[in-house]
Amino acid sequence: MSLGKTVKDPNAVVPYSIDWTDWISDLAGQSVSAASWAIDSPPDAALTLGASSLSGSVASVVVSGGTVGRSYSLRCRITTSPSSYIDDRTIVIRVENR
Repeated sequence: MSLGKTVKDPNAVVPYSIDWTDWISDLAGQSVSAASWAIDSPPDAALTLGASSLSGSVASVVVSGGTVGRSYSLRCRITTSPSSYIDDRTIVIRVENR
């Protein structure tokens, strides 16, 4: 599931977050136990992921760099506890000089 597009300057070092609260509330007795982030496309080392965190049901990652004119798909995958359900959400980041 894609959460839409956002624009980022190539020199910006900024956090992006996904709040899983509404999604997890539909799963009685579950909580978000782990979150991982990945750049799904394109294969370009210019966009980098820094520190990530999980606070309750909010998963965050710091993103830097990127190539002007490119769009990147940034995927967050969570795992729940105790049932180990897995789900993904994607943020599309367009890099532009701002």
